[in-house]
Amino acid sequence: MLTRCSLALFAAVLALAQAPSKRPVHIDGTVIERETRAPIPNAKVTLSATENSDQQITTSDANGRFSFDTIEPRELGLPLQIRAEAPGYLPALPDVTGNSVTQVLQSMGDGVMLITRDKSTYTTELNLSKAATLSGTLIDQDTKKPIAKLTISPQRRLFRGGQIAVGPGGGPPVTTGADGTFHFNGLPAGDYFLQVQDPLKPLVEAIPPVPASAPLPAPPEAATAYGRVIIPGATADYPEFAAITVRAGTALDLGQLALRQQRLRNFVGTIDSDCRDSERVTVYLEGDRSRALVMTDGPSQKIPCGSFRILNVPDGAFNAAVWVLGGAAGGYVSEPLPPRASDPIHLRVQPRGTAHGIIQVEDTPADQFPKDLEGIYVGLNPKSMPYLQGDTMTPPSVHGNFEGVVYAGATYEMLLRLPEAYYLKRIFYNNVEQPDPTRFTSSPGVLDHALRIILSPHPATFQAQADPGNTVVLIQDGLDPARRYAERIALPAGAQPSTVRKRGLRPGQYHAFIIPTAQIATLELPGEIDRRLLAAQAVKLEEGQTASVSFTAP
Repeated sequence: MLTRCSLALFAAVLALAQAPSKRPVHIDGTVIERETRAPIPNAKVTLSATENSDQQITTSDANGRFSFDTIEPRELGLPLQIRAEAPGYLPALPDVTGNSVTQVLQSMGDGVMLITRDKSTYTTELNLSKAATLSGTLIDQDTKKPIAKLTISPQRRLFRGGQIAVGPGGGPPVTTGADGTFHFNGLPAGDYFLQVQDPLKPLVEAIPPVPASAPLPAPPEAATAYGRVIIPGATADYPEFAAITVRAGTALDLGQLALRQQRLRNFVGTIDSDCRDSERVTVYLEGDRSRALVMTDGPSQKIPCGSFRILNVPDGAFNAAVWVLGGAAGGYVSEPLPPRASDPIHLRVQPRGTAHGIIQVEDTPADQFPKDLEGIYVGLNPKSMPYLQGDTMTPPSVHGNFEGVVYAGATYEMLLRLPEAYYLKRIFYNNVEQPDPTRFTSSPGVLDHALRIILSPHPATFQAQADPGNTVVLIQDGLDPARRYAERIALPAGAQPSTVRKRGLRPGQYHAFIIPTAQIATLELPGEIDRRLLAAQAVKLEEGQTASVSFTAP
């Protein structure tokens, strides 16, 4: 007679016998240098499974190759991740235009493997980029003596919404030594601005309330310092693109860089809004976006709604901005600082309103809204108000209807995640068609904003035949230089001669050219796209049609 313990043991053995055994999985690949596509030996390659405890580590051989023998993960819907590291190398920064998530990860030195039941062998390619160094010496322009204790931050030149901006990406800031020198190790390849900051930083603070009938107090006497400087700044040839180009694996010495001491400026001002004296607002200093250099210390400490002063403002064109959050009193304003420090600042906050919008598909009845557009995300990106992007996020639309936060008097870019079967054709703001179908400017003093977005179900398609190792680049005619960089469409060819295709494009005139994939990063250099366009093929995309071109290797 079986005891209770024996029955439990028998049930456990039976369950193990019936459970499907995990299949063996083989993964191999190559670690290569992104720029030259040369193999990287002795790279550390780590395979991370769906469970943190499941991790394998190996080393690439003399040909950059590696392999793992493992078993399928517990859940097939969760990917395995592979990461490569090597001394003197960094994960390659991706060109994300037109890439899938997997391609982006692979171009960053990571690979993902989604294991399926019908395959047991997988191959990947991991890209690394040689690290670079950047150094120089800061000296005083008049005395020629070295300048110590200045903070320098490397800021990468970025492209956001067709505009040039700067952002982190070059590592932590450094401080100049007693001899004025600075040195950055391990920089990724790219274009940089150097942001130099004097210890005397800009400051926003509240001052005692001033009666409406009384004048504001005079600003305090300003100090003399180096202030905040962007290197290299602008040049006559490319005022909007001037930057320091750092190439992979190089050591760039900028030599002596002369700075001039300047008389900083102080301002006083008042906030004119519906906020109460007891409420607190955020006041900050914005940089001059006409030169696409974002120079700001970010939001200040919140101060009472009333009088304030801004201290230690360096040379350059700046705006004083106020952000008021909460309810009907919420709002925003950004005004240029006056040319003279003795002139007071009076900021009238624009109210925070609501945009009621609808998405419509051309030639489609409203009661037959396409199912593939249900729940589509509509983004209202405030181009003139970068600090308010989180405050203006909208939830997904329902049957094409959506709502969003809009600050009056600001320019917004429409961000739509459309299926390839559609393209954005027209935008109406308060029943007025906008000249640019991708953006609109809200009316000052308005609280209720109406948007109507018209999509076309007949997009244009572009396809090109390209040799392996090359990328096809498509650029719409009539774009200003900044948007050429940001809105180019890159279609990488496959490992064999193949045809690459992109749907969902706006009809119009385009130019197409081919560039070796290993050189795609050079399109970030000033003028490189313009030089390529001289030899590009003209392409006209018609609504609902496919335009084809064929390239031979350059």
